[in-house]
Amino acid sequence: MDTLADAQRWRLPAAAWILLDGLAARVDRALRDDDPAALRDAHQRLELLRPGPTPSIGGHGISACPPALAKKIDTLIRRVRAGIS
Repeated sequence: MDTLADAQRWRLPAAAWILLDGLAARVDRALRDDDPAALRDAHQRLELLRPGPTPSIGGHGISACPPALAKKIDTLIRRVRAGIS
């Protein structure tokens, strides 16, 4: 789940953070349900939110990961690394 770890450093528009929060919930469900297909799907969708190599001009309307989402992501990363669902 390197993508989740990377996501904490991304700078995205507010709407993208809302989508990422929903995807974090999908990862959580996939882990609880021990569903590798759902986990792969969530990972692929996370990759679609990854910022491109060229930042938007001026960076207007983008922000760092919201603290509450960063906490959720940290928890998911610990669960994945520990092999706990």
